[in-house]
Amino acid sequence: MTSSKIYVNGLVSSLYCYDIGQVWYKAIFDDFSYRDDYYQYKSSDFNTSIVKYLTTNQDKMNKLKEQQEEIKEEVLKLQNKPNQKYKEAYDKMIELYGAFNNLVDQATSPSGTYRDYVSKYNQYSDDLNTAYEQLVVLIPEIKDYNETSKDNQ
Repeated sequence: MTSSKIYVNGLVSSLYCYDIGQVWYKAIFDDFSYRDDYYQYKSSDFNTSIVKYLTTNQDKMNKLKEQQEEIKEEVLKLQNKPNQKYKEAYDKMIELYGAFNNLVDQATSPSGTYRDYVSKYNQYSDDLNTAYEQLVVLIPEIKDYNETSKDNQ
């Protein structure tokens, strides 16, 4: 289901955002320890540290962008399908999709100040989780619809 794919990839984006936030913080406050996972990104300049992280994880970022394009195509296919009964679920999925896109953008193109970055990342993560939790409430109705449609064929 498209909404599950959006949510899972949103969570992956969120993890990358968390890592970027950690690298950024450690670079600003020179808080790298040779014992932590972020030591490989150590630099005296936080921009260089972030670029090191993005470069090291380029394949993962590319895969995330590929997933973003696939999801976009799936969402576009659904654009004209919801009838009035399922419009609320569709609208909630679009909210989920928006939060997902915001997280992908944060993960693949970090910008702004550290404080703004972390604030946006937290907001987008909250938006993703809230939209998904609300969508899950609507899913049983969609499941019933799919089963009824199969019976009528």
